Amino acid sequence: MRERLEALNRFVAEADAAAVKARDEAKASLKGVSQNRNAAKTYQNVSSNRQR
Repeated sequence: MRERLEALNRFVAEADAAAVKARDEAKASLKGVSQNRNAAKTYQNVSSNRQR
């Protein structure tokens, strides 16, 4: 019984580590998307101001 609990604990710990890694990767990706969006808006603002 103890071995099964230890195996289950290892599984849960590994699943938790994988979830944390996936969350951090998604967070970094969304940050990059946000930066790209801000850069595009800035470029659009600069471009439209030049035409006036």
